Amino acid sequence: DRLVDLRLVLLLLLGHVRLLSLPGSAIVRSVVEFVMPAEWAPHERCFMAWPGRDQVPRRLIAEARTEIAEIAPLLARFEPVLMIVHTGFGRQAAAACGPGVEIKEMPVGAFWMRDCGPIFALRGGGKLVAVDFAFNSWGRTLPPYRGSIGDRLCRRLSIPRVTVPLVLEGGSIAVDGAGTVIALEGSILNDNRNPGRSRDDFEAAFRRYLGADRTFWPTTRPVGMRTTSSSSSHRVACSARRPRRRIAGCWLGPGSR
Repeated sequence: DRLVDLRLVLLLLLGHVRLLSLPGSAIVRSVVEFVMPAEWAPHERCFMAWPGRDQVPRRLIAEARTEIAEIAPLLARFEPVLMIVHTGFGRQAAAACGPGVEIKEMPVGAFWMRDCGPIFALRGGGKLVAVDFAFNSWGRTLPPYRGSIGDRLCRRLSIPRVTVPLVLEGGSIAVDGAGTVIALEGSILNDNRNPGRSRDDFEAAFRRYLGADRTFWPTTRPVGMRTTSSSSSHRVACSARRPRRRIAGCWLGPGSR
């Protein structure tokens, strides 16, 4: 369904979706602990989160809920969708999304699951593991929320979890599942996220936890592109694919939808 494909791409760009990968969708190498499959690899389900609490400006929350309620049932026609809902909003989300979407209530501070949720990777034998980088509300530009949605989610679903003592939003990287990661330096190495940290620190983490031995750090940007802004990770879509290893970038300016 082309409409569903296009809207899923938009959600990935906006950071509202986290994909749970299937074991066996990437080759696990012995020289690294984990491998993050490519975005386009087969996956088991889609995690989304319902806009509730104070996660969205009040002037936008009705529109955000409408959009999520339209997207989730469409995705559920093709794969299981698990909607994470802040405690007390379960009935509201269930009524809006319909019976085809699974609802789980738990405390959650943001509904951009791609950024605040864990990264799902594979370890030896193709076993699933959640790699949970720290999340600090986009460089503390929004009020912090105590606890980790990754911890709560993995406990509820009995998924093994490892923590990484570095701040990283999932939307600030893209991987090809074959050893290459594209990382937004302006976001990742910003002092409001990782003061004092270097490329070497993150390249070591990418190698260990994502199975990436090649990191591409884009250093140029269009005029007016603020790579240090809180939303920078939502303004780029990248992919690196073999055998030609092409890199494609799509930059969305401020105000783009």
